[in-house]
Amino acid sequence: MLASVLLVSDHRLVFGLLILLFMMHIQAVMNGYQLYKKIHLTHHLLRLIITISLLLLVFKGMKS
Repeated sequence: MLASVLLVSDHRLVFGLLILLFMMHIQAVMNGYQLYKKIHLTHHLLRLIITISLLLLVFKGMKS
């Protein structure tokens, strides 16, 4: 009898913890996504700048 009551309370506790973890995970994912978008944009800008500078170098090399 006591064991079953303990199991039920354990299940509720575990379920509550799982929900809490899930909510924290969603929050982290949202924050991470915003961070990822910022990093992604910077990454694209850097690639663009590097590509343009490389093209300019090649162009200058071809002209001279």
